[in-house]
Amino acid sequence: MRYAVRFAVGFGDVPVVQRMDDSLCGVCFGILLFLGSIFLLGWNEFNYVRNQAILLKVDKEVIEAGCVPSASNVGKPIWASCVVQRGYDFTTDPQVQSMGLSFSGEIRGAWFKADSTILQWTESCSNRALGGGGWDVVCYYNLEWVSSPQSSSSFYCYPSSKPGCQRSGLQIQNSGTIPTSFQQTLNAPDGTVGMGSSTDSLYFLDNKEMGVFPSVPVTVP
Repeated sequence: MRYAVRFAVGFGDVPVVQRMDDSLCGVCFGILLFLGSIFLLGWNEFNYVRNQAILLKVDKEVIEAGCVPSASNVGKPIWASCVVQRGYDFTTDPQVQSMGLSFSGEIRGAWFKADSTILQWTESCSNRALGGGGWDVVCYYNLEWVSSPQSSSSFYCYPSSKPGCQRSGLQIQNSGTIPTSFQQTLNAPDGTVGMGSSTDSLYFLDNKEMGVFPSVPVTVP
């Protein structure tokens, strides 16, 4: 009698226990999936309603303003498309100056990005079919300019050579880093970039609005 009770709750024959465990796991997973789907559905509905409310508010309150600022629009959301009349001179920025760069003249804009590369060994591996059947690995290594240092420790042919290695060991060991100052983007300070019909009457942009402008390469002598 005691044996029957233990068997019913999962302490008996192993295959039967395994099937019961699998079934219970499936039921639990299904319940969790059902509850998760309800949560996701509610979250999607919340986002939809919120986004609709934002669009309706923008449509109702945003004023299509001209390129001459008006005191009556202060504190109100506006839409304006005007020529940029004033930019920030990044040659005077302390963070740009700390890079030790020299420029032939002023560099005016809304943001400044230092985008650097480093010369490193890169790996390219593939499987090769053998004549008698089977496969082996063939790896080639090339020196390339890349945006971040490459770890040699992850190379198939480092630190020791293996069959299929074009080169190996110290031949493909990478070193060096890119200073963080040469991998950063700086936005112009608030109130230094302005657009409008003339330099005498401007809409000044804040820091969050700088990213809308396209990039122009800057030559460093």
